[in-house]
Amino acid sequence: MFVVPSVRRSGGLALLWKDDITVDTQTYSLNHIDVKIMDSLKVEWCLTEVYGHPEDQRKKETWVMLRHLHSRASMPWVCIGDFNEILSSVEKGGGVPKPLGPMQDFRNTLLQCDLADLGYQGYKYTWRNGRPGTAFVEERLDRACANPKWREMFPAAKVRHLTASYSDHDPLLLETKIA
Repeated sequence: MFVVPSVRRSGGLALLWKDDITVDTQTYSLNHIDVKIMDSLKVEWCLTEVYGHPEDQRKKETWVMLRHLHSRASMPWVCIGDFNEILSSVEKGGGVPKPLGPMQDFRNTLLQCDLADLGYQGYKYTWRNGRPGTAFVEERLDRACANPKWREMFPAAKVRHLTASYSDHDPLLLETKIA
């Protein structure tokens, strides 16, 4: 297990793995953990766990970090976590519509990094604000995205939205399987 502690009430990252996997931490910050993985079949690939800035004025810092990590990622690469942004308006339920600009910035970053969303199994949304009635909002802020090399290596990979027991975010489970 590798943990980046939370600061006050936000953030915090934890990366957990099975004993038959070797994980080599490359870089980390309050907003990411970047590792190289050697799995039980001796297949090597990169994983970046993301905690995107929740403040609109700082979201671009997350996109800059992803582009920086992409610039050195020649290996199969997957990014997973709370990006704190949606890709389109269908990923939001309730509340006022989100501005299009931040969603477009997120989509552009994924394109520039050659990352594609891996989809999911489970409930449509991964975050909820916990407010009652018409103030209730839920969004798909958490996801996994991978480059073509990673998707080719793990064509049967699945991302599951699990059920949160104490958080406003549902945890993600990334299941990798060699074809």
